[in-house]
Formats: sequence, C-alpha cells, structure tokens
Amino acid sequence: MAEARRRGGARKPYEETNQQVRDVSYEVAGRVPPQNLEAEVAALGALMLDAEAIIKVIDTLSPTDFYRPDHANIYEAMTILAEKRIPIDLITVADELARRGLLEQVGGPAMLSSLVNAVATASNVAHYAGIVREKAMLRRLIHAAAKIGDLGFREDEPSQEILDQAEQALFGVTQRFLKQNFTAVRSILAESFERLDALSKNESGIRGIPTGFKHLDGLLGGLQKSDLVILAARPSMGKCLTGDTRILDPETGLQLTIKEMVEGRVGTVATMRDDYTITASRPSDFIPNGIKSVATLKTALGHEITATYTHPFFTLRGWKQLSELKVGDRIAAPRALPFFGKFSIAPHEVKALAYFVADGSVVQSSPRFTNGNIGIMSDFSGAMRAFGKGIEVKQVGTGSFSAPTLSVVTSRSWYMQQVGRWSEQFNEVLAGSLAQVTNALALSGASTSLAYGWRAGKTMPSSALAEQIRSKVPGFPRPTAKAGENRVTEFLRSHGLWGMTAHYKQVPETVFMLEKEQVALFLNRLFSCDGTAYVSNGQPCIAYASASKYLVQDIQHLLLRFGIIAKIREKQVKYRGGHKRAFELEIHGRKDLITFADQIGIFGKEEEIAIVRATAIARKVGGYTKDTLPIEIWDQIIAKKGAKSWRSLAIAMGLPESHNFHVGKRAPTRASVKRFAEVLQDSDLLNLSKSDLFWDTIVSVADAGEQEVYDLTIPETHNFVANDLVVHNSTFALCLAENAAIHHKSTVGLFSLEMSKEQLVDKLISSIGRIDSWKLRNGKLNDDDFRKLNEAYGILAEANIFIDDGAGQTVNEVRAKARRLQAEAGLDLIIIDYLQLMTAPGFGADNRVQEVSEISRSLKALAKELNVPVIALSQLSRAVESRPDKRPMLSDLRESGSIEQDADVVIFLYRDDYYNKEEQNHITDVLVRKHRNGPTGDIKVLSRLQFSRFENLDLQHMGAEASHE
Repeated sequence: MAEARRRGGARKPYEETNQQVRDVSYEVAGRVPPQNLEAEVAALGALMLDAEAIIKVIDTLSPTDFYRPDHANIYEAMTILAEKRIPIDLITVADELARRGLLEQVGGPAMLSSLVNAVATASNVAHYAGIVREKAMLRRLIHAAAKIGDLGFREDEPSQEILDQAEQALFGVTQRFLKQNFTAVRSILAESFERLDALSKNESGIRGIPTGFKHLDGLLGGLQKSDLVILAARPSMGKCLTGDTRILDPETGLQLTIKEMVEGRVGTVATMRDDYTITASRPSDFIPNGIKSVATLKTALGHEITATYTHPFFTLRGWKQLSELKVGDRIAAPRALPFFGKFSIAPHEVKALAYFVADGSVVQSSPRFTNGNIGIMSDFSGAMRAFGKGIEVKQVGTGSFSAPTLSVVTSRSWYMQQVGRWSEQFNEVLAGSLAQVTNALALSGASTSLAYGWRAGKTMPSSALAEQIRSKVPGFPRPTAKAGENRVTEFLRSHGLWGMTAHYKQVPETVFMLEKEQVALFLNRLFSCDGTAYVSNGQPCIAYASASKYLVQDIQHLLLRFGIIAKIREKQVKYRGGHKRAFELEIHGRKDLITFADQIGIFGKEEEIAIVRATAIARKVGGYTKDTLPIEIWDQIIAKKGAKSWRSLAIAMGLPESHNFHVGKRAPTRASVKRFAEVLQDSDLLNLSKSDLFWDTIVSVADAGEQEVYDLTIPETHNFVANDLVVHNSTFALCLAENAAIHHKSTVGLFSLEMSKEQLVDKLISSIGRIDSWKLRNGKLNDDDFRKLNEAYGILAEANIFIDDGAGQTVNEVRAKARRLQAEAGLDLIIIDYLQLMTAPGFGADNRVQEVSEISRSLKALAKELNVPVIALSQLSRAVESRPDKRPMLSDLRESGSIEQDADVVIFLYRDDYYNKEEQNHITDVLVRKHRNGPTGDIKVLSRLQFSRFENLDLQHMGAEASHE
C-alpha cells in the first residue's frame, strides 16, 4: 500500500482489501469466526489515549487483523498518521477519516469518542493488539483450511501442484503472523556489480562447514551439523573517548583529562556500583586506542562528551552504544560527586582566585578588578592587602556601566624602603670591597656604575645579577624586592590565570584540589560578581552568567560535588550595539536551591538568597525539578506489580482509590518510585529511587570526525564518570559467516541483536575489500578504495547471507524465523550475536541465570531440529579481569547457567596485546576449551582489526600450541 501511494495511488477502504477474510463466515457452516471486539475497541482507544502507543504495535498489527471493517478503517487512518509523523488523537484520527470520506461510515466522532472512553490506560496496548492479532491468525487459518479442502477436490490437477498450493496457503498464514526481519545482503547494497571469480574452495576432507581457518578446521573438522558452538570474549576495545575528556580523580579532587591519565598511568575515577551508587575506584589498565571515528553527544543539562560510536552509555534498559542512542533518550549522569581535595590555601588567596576569574582583568600591566558593589570592592581590597606589605589597591577609572575599576600595584614608597634597607646591608658588608664588586660586574657584562647606585641607595640588583656576583664575591646580599614586582601578579601567574581573556577563563586547577569549605568560599565569591538569585513568577532560581563556556562547565562540576544539579544554556546578549554569545548556568531544583543557600551562599546578596531559600522551602510539591526517573521505569513497575490492581496499590500507598498514576505517560518522581518499591518489596526499584544518578536527556548527537581516543579498564564495575556522565568500558563470528557464505557457498542466517544490518554490511565490506572501517563510516575513500569497494559489492551480491537485526528477540521468534528461512532459501549455518541479548518468556530479572539456561537449551534444540550448526556469541564475566592470567576459562562464561553443558564446542578469543601494550604482534588466540566429539587446543590467527578481519597465520615459525585432550 505504501508503494501504491508513492506511485500516486490511494489506499482502498477496508471493505475491498480485506474481503477474503470477512467472507470466512460463509465458509464455516454459519459459525462466527474467531474475534474479540472488546480487544479491538481497547486497542483503538488506547492508541488515541497515548500518541506514542502506536510505536508498540505498528510493526506487528495491520488493518486486516481487525474483524470489524470500521475498526480496520480507523486503525488504517492511525497508521497513515504515524507515517506522516502526526500525533494520534481523537481530532487527528477524525480528520484523517473525513479526508478519506470514511468518518460517517465508521460511526462519526461519537464512535471515536466511545472508543476512547472504553479504556482507562494505554499501558496495555501491546496486549490488546496481541489478542486482535491472534484472532486474525485463527481466521486466516480457517480460510487457508477451506482453501486446502477445496484443492482436494481438484482431481484433474497434478498432485504435486496441489500439494505446493496447499503448502503455500498454510505458509501464508505463518508468514503473515510472524514479522519478517530477514534482509538479504544483496538488497542492502546500493547497487549490484558483476560477480568476480570465486575464491578458492576450502580443502576437501572436512565433513562440516569450513570456518576458513585451516588449523581450527583441522581441530574441529569444520562446523558440524546440530552442534551448538559458543564463541566468547571480553567486550570489544572499540569503546573509547577523546583525549580532552575530563575525569574527576576522587583521590586528589583534580579533573584530569583521559589522555593525561593514560599517558601518565595515574589517577582514580568515580564509578557506578550495581546498586546505582557512586564510589571511587582505581583503573587496572590505561589504553591508548589510536585514531577512530567519533561523535559528540550533548544533553539537556549542558553536558558534552565525544566518544566512538560503539561507546556505551547507561540507560534504564541497560548499556547502549552511542550509535543506538537518539535525541530524547535519557542517560545516566551522577546526581552528586561528593569528592573534595585535601589541599588548603589562605582564605584571601581563595577570594583572589574567585574575584579575578569573575570580574578581573589579567592581561594588562597590573591586575585589575571592576565591580559596582561597595561591599565586594571592600572585600576584594582587603584580600589584596592580605598578600603583604607593598601591595596597593587604587582606583584607576570606571569600567562597563560606570562601575569603578581597581588596580593592584606595588607601592613605590614600599619598594624604595626595600632598596634603602638592602643598600644598608651592601654598605655594611662590601663598601670596603667595592673594587671586587665592580670587577664582578665587568666579568658579568654589566655596567660597573651600578655599584655606585647601590651604595647610594637608589636601586638594587635583580635576583639573577645578584647570584652572579655572589659566585665571585661571597657575602653579596640578595635583594628583598625587585622593580615592578607585584606579588598578586605572580600569584595569578602561578595559578594559570595571568594573561587569560574572558572567553577562555576556567576554574584554576588549585580550586579542584581544595577542601570542601574552601571550594564553597570560592563559589560564594564567584557568584557575588556574576551570579544572581531571584524569584520569577513564583519560581526561585540561582544563576551564573559568563562569556566562557569552559568556566560555566567547571562551575557546574564543582556544584555537583555539593550534590547540586545545574543546567547550562547558551544565549545571545546585547553588547556594544550588537550581540555576543554567553552561557548561563541555572539552578532550579528545590533541594538544590536549599543546599546552595545553606552550604555556599552569595556574598553581598544574602537577602536575595534568603528569599530564594524561603520560596523553595514553601513549595508544597517540591519546587521546580526534573529529577525524575525515565518513563521506561513503568515497564519495570508493571512487571513487578503482576496481577495487583492499580487501585490496590494506591490504597497500599495511602493514596485515594481513584488516584491516577499516569502510567506510561509521565516520568515518575523518586518519591513515587520509592513508594512503589516499598509496597512491591522490590530492592531494584528501591535502589533506583535512592540512586546517585540523574537521568539526563540527549538533545543532539553529531559526527565529530576522527580523533585520538583513549580508554580505561575499571575492575568489577567496568564504568566510570567522564565529563560528568556515566560511561562503560564480534568480528571473529562475522569472519566465520563470510568464509562459509562466500568461500563455501553456504546459506548463513545471522541474528544481530546488537548491531544494525547496515553496520554489519559495512564490516563485511571492510573485511572483503580490505578497506579501513573508519573510511567507510566517513566516506573518505580514494580511487583505490572505490576499486576495492566495487569488488566487495560484487562478491557480497552473490553471498547467501541473511541478516535479522531485530532487538530483544525471544527463542521462539528466532526458531520460527530460522524455520522460515530454511524453507525459503535453505539454511546451513545460524549465528546469533549475542546470547545475553535474547530473552525467554516467563523469567524475571531475578532469574537471569535460569533464563540464560533456557535460552542455551533452546538453541541446542534448534541446532538439532534444523540439523545445522548454531554459533552463539557470549560475553565473558568480569572475573577474567581480576586474574593475573587473563586467558578465559569455562567458568568465565557470563550468566553461564547451563551454557557449558549445552554447548558442543566452546571457543574463547584472547588478545595478548589487549592487556600487554608492549606486545604489538596482532595475534589472536582462538582457544577451543570444550569439544564434545573431539580434541581441544589453541589456535593462533592474525587479527587485522582495521579491516574488521581475522586471517590464517603460518604457525611454522610461531611454535604452535596444539595440545589435545
């Protein structure tokens, strides 16, 4: 039907397109065909209650699944709206039906209203749709049976043709009921090319399907029919961050870049534990990963991070790669990073850093400070004078908006006092040895007349010249000051502030190492200059504005150490008749405002802070906050609720019986989830409600080219906080598919539960054409690359590789699709990437080991039923990282359950250069640790990861390790 619209045609009403299904009632001796009108009504009503509900059913439910024609026409209108990205509700559906001339035919607006009123919530829409679909399947089965019965009376036709038509009729039912996800590789390629000469065939004498690795084939005899092969390894090393990514070191309080950590092999990190709390950990490995394609992710709070497309971020549904994330998704960020340094400096130095970062000028001959608040100017002057005698603060004019400007200089009278005192020492010690001094001056290349000025008390030497003279004239006094010296300037220079313009100002490194009270003092004085506290339309807010993006990001991080969530937004401000870019940091949350007022405050704006605090406390519903849990939490609540009614839960939670939880529509607060957890007695929900995580929303993901990237290995937790976001730390199986399909002409079914079909095809093209994978992602191909690309297209166009990239599939779905593929195209090999992403109905999160056991048993049964080898990729547990010898063992199979017992062959992959960076031999060990019907042993292959490829390795000079059991 979509194709018809592209050609300019229009959809036909349901009466015409679904006539054959409706006519079933005349073929079953007057009996009413299977149908459930209540479920049809509930499904349609739910779809109009929630505009997002259509996403849950559109791929599995079609208009022809509805028994009543008016229901079918209503649903078809909804699918048209969904395709046009128009929200589905009572008004838009009525408008679409009217446009198609069907509104009155379905019963008019009153009919649509009755559908909406017939259902209370949209959360069960998938269940309603499932009932409708099952009844439609039964009606189609009845129709197919009638057709087959009619075929049996055609005695004049060949029996073989009748059987084929009967089989097609029955197959059409199952094909309609199952969603088709397999896509032939040839259809993914942009165009077809002439087939190249096939590569040489594998050596004869192997009973199974050749793997393409001669030593592995020698050990296994190829991949044997009905075998379940487990291929396991630690997750890929492709998870990397760019070198400028900043990581809090909880031990010192410093913010180090990941490049500094990797190159220096130093530092600790903040990491998320299994109970969603944040703690400190020390990396076990520091990994430089070369140049890779990266993208920049930005969030609603203003966090930014640049990472490889495969780098995982934590969501409520587990770790998801950057390439899988989209705008609107919510990812985990720390809600608090309560780590401070142990360092302290004098209070006046803390104030000086804050004042010069905020309103200081540090690019002129002397430090300057501009501010219109008398109290702040007085406090600033006191802090400057605390640097010691000789510092003078004087007004030198007015700055922006006529605010006075103070200059910090060295007092001339104080300097001359220092000169006089030094001259007295000079005359006491060396007046009688003036000839020695003048001779030393001559040898150093300086004018001998300087000595007479020193003796007269008019000047004194520089420190460098004094040291030269001391080497020749022992006892020559060292100067106590120098002309033009400014202690404050030297202080600012030592902390990296001197010479920094407003757009590039940052929080000095020293501040990150300070103890909590001094960080609070720094922020207090910083906000006194460019910060505000106000109440607008009843909403309290504390804000800070700056021209420097780096500065507001640093402030946002420092506030996070106090457990204060702040948001950064970019804006345009008026400036000298035009506009300039500025950045504003805002604090809105009730708890955050109170914490700021109690622990930090703003000097000179105490009254404004008090009003903000009082307003925040007075808010009955907790004030303005977006510290909620993602809407996906409802799936977990519904699963834990089971058969309990929402009414009973409301009563148990002390709420009115009619309380509307807005299930699946609103993101619940922490307090609400905590109450659900207590009533349902669920520890995971309780941990989430109390977690140290804030669920930030993605606002953009943009390609950032190729950059140098780095990674860390964190023991046990395998994640760390970077740029104030929580981040985490299969190619061999694809090579097996390539070798079997291209070189052995086998038909391969590849279930990819992790990567998209486009990503897999890119990897196949990279492997076959020997083209760097990063070039394919960015399109930076030269003429030679295009030649290789054409050759790869030609080869892949002839390969019988079929890809199903549906996510979260059940064993039953995999079995049904594999059966269908075998019937349609033949099937020689099944590859599943990867086992832990599959699901088995009837198992909760608490029974994951039993669920994995059920999956592995089912996969073994599938291999036996279809009489083909099944290769299932599996992750290894973290235990392998904690051992000195990182080589995997059978016990390392993650959530293993009965994987080891069910498998006929277990193969591990081990790269020594992953753990030992001095090793650059690009050798991967293929460790056959279980072989039910033959020997085990270790095989070496050459890894060419830039081409997503493994190749045979000549072991003659490597010392093969063929240890058979």
